[in-house]
Amino acid sequence: TGQGVLWRAPLPAWSNGSPIASGDRIFVTSEPTDLVAVAANDGRVVWRRSVQVIDALPQGEADRVKVLLDQAEGVAARLRQAQKAHRRLLRKARKAKGAEKEAAATALQAAGSEIAELQVQLEATRPYRLGPRGDTIGYASSTPVSDGRSVYAVFGHGVVASYTHAGKRRWARWMGEPHVPMRGNPEGHAASPVLVGGRLIVGLRLLHGLDPATGDVEWRAGVYDDFGTPVALQVAGQAEIATPGGEVHRASDGALLAKADADLYYAGPVQDGARLYFVGSTSSDTADHASVATAFATDDLNASGAKVAPIWRTPLGVEPYYATAL
Repeated sequence: TGQGVLWRAPLPAWSNGSPIASGDRIFVTSEPTDLVAVAANDGRVVWRRSVQVIDALPQGEADRVKVLLDQAEGVAARLRQAQKAHRRLLRKARKAKGAEKEAAATALQAAGSEIAELQVQLEATRPYRLGPRGDTIGYASSTPVSDGRSVYAVFGHGVVASYTHAGKRRWARWMGEPHVPMRGNPEGHAASPVLVGGRLIVGLRLLHGLDPATGDVEWRAGVYDDFGTPVALQVAGQAEIATPGGEVHRASDGALLAKADADLYYAGPVQDGARLYFVGSTSSDTADHASVATAFATDDLNASGAKVAPIWRTPLGVEPYYATAL
């Protein structure tokens, strides 16, 4: 408990994300939407930054959403009161007879209409608020990435943000809400961002290629609801990305180059020359969380429509398999 420990740094909350080292900093995400920078030499928390959806919206849209959020607490309170009144009316209606029963039914209908209207108003703010999230996935389940100058983080409310090592936010962008359910879990987001071929690759709802300097979306490619993180490939000098499900995309424009029938979701593949290895849980088997190791060979990952042939497939059991293969 003490030998060899240079320092300990208490963090504000838990996270499923891993820490990364860049320069003289350690960066790690923290629930619900914090990025924390720790001094690598002594464990001192240098800065902590939180980012919300409203921070990542264009100014006009942010102003509109701020009004909605400012009203949301009052709407929620009125909704609770209306639901309480509805329950009282319901009990009264059950005991009423004759004309009283008709009056109670009318009052119930009016109360139900009020509740429905308030629920619509509250639902309009839901994408911009942090709702309850269990203690398994949370909002900070992805690992940040750094290019040595900036650090990039993705959170489960759909925001991607870039910070300097000194803690200044360079940009923030809302990509929309994650898929529900995420493949591998009924809620949340877990895939980490990766830097590939001059693009910041983010798997959130869709597979996105962002300009790291501005956060502008350069391309989008297909649905991405996987738990696992895309993986960088280098093929004959070309930067590419492989997804846990087996898709291979060109990093520069997102073009789909090949598709291996891997259908995994907990971890990205491993490249060895013209071979791709996938290990993890699959949804193609009848057993829940059936886990497999599988290998594919490719003839030319530089060409669109490359052929991908299965080589072998080995069952690993029916328990979830999360570890990344090497």
